[in-house]
Parts: sequence; structure tokens; C-alpha cells
Amino acid sequence: MNGFANQLSNWMLLIFIVGIPLYAAIKKINVFDAFIVGAKQGFDTILNIVPYLIAMIVAIGMLRASGFLVY
Repeated sequence: MNGFANQLSNWMLLIFIVGIPLYAAIKKINVFDAFIVGAKQGFDTILNIVPYLIAMIVAIGMLRASGFLVY
């Protein structure tokens, strides 16, 4: 079974790597521009989420330091 899973994962990776550029070529999509747009959107998302993540990390650190989370 392990050999089958290895073969399957190798083929899926190959199909994924070949399939995306092939699909983009068929649809005439500029892959680099699409990547840049996606990266910009991802960066904007990170900038929106980071303050909340920092607040959660600080709050959890305060709860741990106070001993509130110890049973």
C-alpha cells in the first residue's frame, strides 16, 4: 500500500505541475500577472490579520503569565 501511495503522490504532483501551466496556456491567462495579483491580495490579507494575531498572542501570554490557564 505504501508503494501505491508513493506512486500516486508522485503522479499527482506531476499532473499538478504540468496541468496548471497547460490550463493557463489553453485559457490564454498571463500566469505571472495572475501570480502578482494573487500575491498582492495575500499581502493585503496579512496586513489586515496581523494586528488581531498580535493581540491574541499578547492576551494568551498574559493569561499564561497570570496562571489563569493552569488547572
